[in-house]
Amino acid sequence: PGRGRGKGGQGLASLEERIARTIMATRNIPQSMAVTGEVAMSNRHVTQMMGNLFVLRNQVNLETDILDTPDILWEYSAYEPLYEESRIYLDVDRRVTILNQRFEVLQDMFDFLEDELNDRHATWLEWVIIVLCAVESLIMLMKL
Repeated sequence: PGRGRGKGGQGLASLEERIARTIMATRNIPQSMAVTGEVAMSNRHVTQMMGNLFVLRNQVNLETDILDTPDILWEYSAYEPLYEESRIYLDVDRRVTILNQRFEVLQDMFDFLEDELNDRHATWLEWVIIVLCAVESLIMLMKL
């Protein structure tokens, strides 16, 4: 299949390649969690990966005109059937649907990671409070 270019300058094939690289880069995360039972990533790293995914998703759905009919067809409507045939031949709608399904799967994983990291941070804060209470209790006992 060919390359559709949008006003964002990204061809559909380029966007497909970028999501494939993202999938490859995140493939080991669930496997690692299954083996270790832990999220071995920092909040910052997860947030950066989520940001990159969000940028890519915006490029597919908002910044490019892959899903739009080109403005030139308003002037040259006789070419619209050719354009529609090209979209069908290049399987644009199905490819964009597949991209969005992949985004959803990755987003589910990142949501899970974010929840786990938030729980880990909350547990750390609870321990800090416990230690502070213990220190305060010891200080009070020493004053007696």
